[in-house]
Parts: sequence; structure tokens; C-alpha cells
Amino acid sequence: RDAGAGATSGGAATVPEGGRSGPAAAPAAAPAVSRSAGPDRGPRPARPRRSPVGVRRGVMADTAAAVDQLLRVPRMVAVVDGYNVSMEGWPALDHGGQREQLLRLLSGVVARTGAEVHVVFDGDAEGRRPSVFAPMPVRVHFSAAGVEADEVVLDLVARLPVDRPVLVVSSDREVRDGAARRGADTTSSASLLDWGRR
Repeated sequence: RDAGAGATSGGAATVPEGGRSGPAAAPAAAPAVSRSAGPDRGPRPARPRRSPVGVRRGVMADTAAAVDQLLRVPRMVAVVDGYNVSMEGWPALDHGGQREQLLRLLSGVVARTGAEVHVVFDGDAEGRRPSVFAPMPVRVHFSAAGVEADEVVLDLVARLPVDRPVLVVSSDREVRDGAARRGADTTSSASLLDWGRR
């Protein structure tokens, strides 16, 4: 392009009044335009996170003593990986028998400690919910078709209020790791079964 054409930033030549061409007049300064993304509210506050309770010094993790201590923490919510516990505790029974035995044990948890207890079982291939005995002081959940109970356990932990302490019972490493990342305490299936036999 011809550098002597005196083009402005808009691309049009500047011609003085009277029609005679001459040096291009300097374009008027454009008013400053503020491009604000909105009011400055400062950095967003960090989203609150749950913190694990932990066990007292001298109490070993993954023991019946640790389970007893954690279940008695005020407002504790226990989330139990159903078949992970029941298959370890009653392997000779079918799934219905295992559920019945585990629900009896968990009813004892509620009666003895006052903890709120949720147990999650895998639903069947069609997503149907097997029958359970009611009324129960335990909140029973079944996963939908194509969804593993592990996912429901972790989703439940994430949805519980962060000011409620949570204990996840499972021997599945992925479940325990996921629960720990969500600020829950964890214990093995065997430790809960040992607690139930005390």
C-alpha cells in the first residue's frame, strides 16, 4: 500500500476542508474505551472441603477399635460398600442372604453408636432394586443398570454436607482412595466385621 496516502486507522484518506489535498491531518484521538469484565469481586473464596477425623494416638487404623471410635464421632455418617463387606463376611450365602446379614449388623451400628448409616449394593443387570426387609434404620441404596456401587459410594460422599464427618467402609483400594480424596475417613470391611463380633 502507498505510504503517502495518509490513511488513518480506519483506512480512509484525510482531506482538509475546501477540497485541496495536503498532508494527512492527524486523526483525533479516539476516546478510551473501558472493557471491563464486570465488577472486580476479588479472588473467589476456596470451596469448603471436608476434613478426615482420624483416630486417636495409640489406636491402629483398620481395627475394630478404630471403627468404634470413628462411629461414635458426633454426626458421623457411615457409607458402606455393601457387597464388598458382605462377601467377606458371609461368602457361603447368596446375595439375598448376605444383604440380610449385613443389614442386621448395620442396624446394630445405628443402635450402638447413633451414627447415620448408608449401604450401597450393586443393582441387577436391568437396574431393578432387590427387595430388602423394612423398616430399617439403615438407608439402603442400589446402583442403576450399568453403574457400579463404587461410583454410587463416592458420589454419595461428595454430596453429603462437608460439615458432616464421613467414614467409608470398603476394602476396595479405588473406593478408599477416592473417599480419602473427598475428605472421608476409611476403614476395611474386615475391621467393621470384627467390630460387629465384639
